[in-house]
Amino acid sequence: MTCSRLIQAIFLPNKDADYITWTQLSIFVAVFHRLFTGFSSNVYFGAESLPEPKLRMDLAQALIQSSNLFTSLSVENVRKQQRSVTSDEPMKFSDAIVQWDKIQPFTLAFTASNDPLFIYKKPTDVPQALVKYFKLYYNACGQNLVGLSTMFPDYNNLSHSDFFVKSASLSYKYFNKSICPKCFGQYDFKQVECNKCASKDLLIRPKSFGSKDIEIFQRDIATRLQDDYVLTSDNFIKMLLIYLRVQCGIPVLIMGETGCGKTSLIKFLCQKVLDQELEIFRIHAGVTADIIIKKMNAYIKTVQAYTGEEKRLWIFFDEFNTTTNIGLLKEIMCERTLLGEPLPNKMVFLGACNPRRQKTAQLIQNDNAHVGLRKNRYEMQKLLWAGTDQRLLYTVVPMPETMLEYIWDYGYLNETTELDYIKTMLLRCKYLSNFKVIYNLMIRLLLQSQNHFRQIEDASSVSLRDIDRFCRLYNWFLESIRQRGTQENLDNPPETYIHRASFIALMLCYYFRLHSDELKDAYVKKIYTIMAEKIPSIEKVPNYLISCISSNRRCK
Repeated sequence: MTCSRLIQAIFLPNKDADYITWTQLSIFVAVFHRLFTGFSSNVYFGAESLPEPKLRMDLAQALIQSSNLFTSLSVENVRKQQRSVTSDEPMKFSDAIVQWDKIQPFTLAFTASNDPLFIYKKPTDVPQALVKYFKLYYNACGQNLVGLSTMFPDYNNLSHSDFFVKSASLSYKYFNKSICPKCFGQYDFKQVECNKCASKDLLIRPKSFGSKDIEIFQRDIATRLQDDYVLTSDNFIKMLLIYLRVQCGIPVLIMGETGCGKTSLIKFLCQKVLDQELEIFRIHAGVTADIIIKKMNAYIKTVQAYTGEEKRLWIFFDEFNTTTNIGLLKEIMCERTLLGEPLPNKMVFLGACNPRRQKTAQLIQNDNAHVGLRKNRYEMQKLLWAGTDQRLLYTVVPMPETMLEYIWDYGYLNETTELDYIKTMLLRCKYLSNFKVIYNLMIRLLLQSQNHFRQIEDASSVSLRDIDRFCRLYNWFLESIRQRGTQENLDNPPETYIHRASFIALMLCYYFRLHSDELKDAYVKKIYTIMAEKIPSIEKVPNYLISCISSNRRCK
């Protein structure tokens, strides 16, 4: 009874009685158990390190509050949003989804060595009890503010390399293992070649087990990974929250707009940071119950062959709310059974789903105008619409109520966060950051292009995939222009090459997807105005953007 009263006292306050369920309570207990176990066994928080009982209780209270965070973010809002689609007065998107930029999470994950890794957006989100304790701790160690800034850094000021060093602490992979520089698989420290890659690249490893050599090695790995994935404060925090859910044994079910980075983040965490096996099961309307059962039986056989204690299979159900067999997926992910039979413990279940949201008036108008391929020419399109609500932006099915308890709203990127992503992702564009004027100009142009398409179409019409596409096109065109240029420009391309590659990539990503001359003219006018502010000489060249593409054609 004492435990029951204690749980009621810390779990029930500030919760809507209509939305409290047993699943929510089990999530709370699982998270609190993981945090309190780490807290109790951590050297920082031991009784000998915390002589003040009140300070220790304040820290425990902070853990309790962070455990509650996992049961109050999105359930009520997602339910309202899901039910609103069947009514004549749907909720606005901003009301239905708990936006990530409005959430101020604070919790912590424990690294492979059981050190705390605190999760927050701003240093001011950290409970003062923690700050007070670590001030005392570092003063006693003679580190003062240096140690405090290391424990509670401002994540907005860290680089991709800094974030990777922190995330590398979640496993021992980049401490005492040999790493393949191509697939980034881990091997025994003394192994020489990769067994998976056909190229048989020589493995790389730290020069020694000293902390400085290990950090140098980790930063080298971070640089190698940067072409495929860039860490920012936003995805670093989300990655830690996903990791904590996995550690607590909670299924990771993420709702968010397409292209906001859900799948790529999970792939990076699973394969690059933790070196676990990942299977991506792409769900769609044609996936039947038999297909799901067959796949799961294959996964079970894979897991049964694992011998290491730490080896686990991550199974990611992408767009799981697009099949009518979602009830079977709910049983697998939430109840961890398949047709009533328990599933192996070495399976980690993750999923991504699209929000149940209606189309904007502009998108409906485009559909009726047959923009793009005419839909009535294809039988598959008829099947797609059969039995579905044509007002929905995504063809999705309602989710079971139990599954909603685990949904975490990834939301969509606000302008500030998207700007941070753009700045970081453009570092993948070769030589672009060497030319500060054009680099800053492209940041602004890409952000304005994203906003422009959201205004004329829909919030989901553009995403980080468009920024990634720009980077890939830029690098391809720059290499093409360099190869067709003079030999002396191969290693040090002139600014004109950077201009041409940048603007050609920009036009291909945005201009040519517009379906009318009026929309194209409006877009070019907006972009041209921004360009002229930064590079006044462009005004002297009529139709500068179009001329970039024309000149590239003539050079072929």
